[in-house]
Amino acid sequence: MHLVQRLNVGVSAQLLRANEACLFNEQRRYFPKLKDKKRKTRRIPLPPWHPRIARYMKIKQRDNAKRVQPVQPMRVQPDRPRIDNDPDPFAYKFAPEMLYPIHKFEDWPLYPGIRSDQLRYGFTSDDIVACGVDPDSEDYRLIQRALSHHNSNGAEVRKQLVQNEIERWSFHKHDTGNPETQIAVMTLKLRALKARHDKFGSKDKFAFERFGQIYHKRKRKMWTLRDNDFGRYKKIMTYLGLRDRFNPSIVPPGVHKCAHIYSKKKPPGGRRGHIY
Repeated sequence: MHLVQRLNVGVSAQLLRANEACLFNEQRRYFPKLKDKKRKTRRIPLPPWHPRIARYMKIKQRDNAKRVQPVQPMRVQPDRPRIDNDPDPFAYKFAPEMLYPIHKFEDWPLYPGIRSDQLRYGFTSDDIVACGVDPDSEDYRLIQRALSHHNSNGAEVRKQLVQNEIERWSFHKHDTGNPETQIAVMTLKLRALKARHDKFGSKDKFAFERFGQIYHKRKRKMWTLRDNDFGRYKKIMTYLGLRDRFNPSIVPPGVHKCAHIYSKKKPPGGRRGHIY
């Protein structure tokens, strides 16, 4: 009797082990391990003695040495002859009030930079005459008053200012990809966002983010224009009243927060007991 019970127990144990093996195989087959899992933990800042910090400092010193070297700007000839109709930037530099002069329409001051002959929706005085309206009639005066930029909102004013910059810096009237044109238009947008930010406070985080996007896009355009044609770059910078921030003599040297570890000079206040 005991022998039969032992045999039954042994058989059941073998069947159980076989079933476990089958379950294990199915689990491994249908649910494989994820080898390339994405990191879900928070990145911990590296300690100052980490070798990556030393490698970063070497790269930073190499980049600073390259940046100090004199720049040899190259001139790239345009694909079509360029007619220099650009404004004289130094005239605006010594007389900044002439950059965006204030014109008047029937003794009403317009927005700085908008002329009295410029009307809303892209109309001009010639378009009103082309419609058959006598310039000396009362209808002409009423139509011109209705289409004046004195009645326009902020979006229409900015659109007209952008159109003025395109006419001032482009090769032709449909050329909006000119680097000077794009830099000038982005500067208008940045100044409008800055004025709005100063007026309504710092609660608009989306406007602040958009300001950073436009600022860095303009910075890349300025850097490319400076490398390709330094004369055109200096002209647009002087016209807009901006500084040449890419000049190595102006850019302050960047200092890493752990730079004192690799320098022989002690930081202010000593090393606070660290053995570096």
